[in-house]
Amino acid sequence: MTENIWSKHSMPCKSPLKYVGGKGKLLEHIIPYIPKTTDVIIEPFCGSAALSFSQDKPFYLSDMSPELINFMKKLRDNPYKLYTEAVKLSQSHSKEFYLEARQWDRSGGFNTSQPYPRILRAARYLYIVYYGFNGLYRVNQKGYCNTPYGGDNRKYPDNIEQMLKDASIHLNIWCKGIFCQEFDDMSQLESIIDSGNEAFVFIDPPYEEGDNGKKVFQEYTPTKIDSKFTERLVSYLDNLNAAGVPFLMTNTSCKYVKETYNKWDIKDVPVNYVVGADKERTGSKFEMFVSNRK
Repeated sequence: MTENIWSKHSMPCKSPLKYVGGKGKLLEHIIPYIPKTTDVIIEPFCGSAALSFSQDKPFYLSDMSPELINFMKKLRDNPYKLYTEAVKLSQSHSKEFYLEARQWDRSGGFNTSQPYPRILRAARYLYIVYYGFNGLYRVNQKGYCNTPYGGDNRKYPDNIEQMLKDASIHLNIWCKGIFCQEFDDMSQLESIIDSGNEAFVFIDPPYEEGDNGKKVFQEYTPTKIDSKFTERLVSYLDNLNAAGVPFLMTNTSCKYVKETYNKWDIKDVPVNYVVGADKERTGSKFEMFVSNRK
């Protein structure tokens, strides 16, 4: 990768993150919810930011994961160095090295410039997502990464260099801000509304457990997904609606979600998935779309 990456126009691109819960496969269902008059997209649980990367439109990214937000900032600011550091980590890959790198966040200096500068933290995030188990960056209640080892045969995509380059170009042209903050911090949205821009908010929170207590992955951050979290989420949707802001929230298709958000338009969307590691065995499940517009 050369450092002069600004030699072509931005085009919609794929997120460079292999991300559990990423919405790349649902874009064809999500995009029709964006009003044609939308000036800016806001993703308060940005995750892989698959939606924003797919659109040539201004957007804001925020999340409660400091490591994800640090990755997005370094991807925007220095993709060449990020790629170089990520390759160095992959070249050292073994189970012992992976477990050692996973422990770095226990160091008292992890969040300072020494001995783990932010670019190395961003490269470590990418490394764990691709070389850990199943595209996870999982944390415990103290916020420390505990993603299991993914195996000896893991690797980055063959085109990871180009993916980072394209994503960085897209961020530099279209992204208006990247923030580590709580999802229901309304200050950003209020300033956007005050400026006269029409916003669309895409909300992709940690999912609720399914019917009969079916487990889903929730450990993106130490935040506990409980009744208080759900109350905050309901209040956030109410505030968006009161401000006249169209939104779409994705969540688990289950009785609890249907009952909790029944004041809004609700739709089950089928999602194809691979059963286990056998690509020939496919099935379908549903995710739930909750919106204040049809």
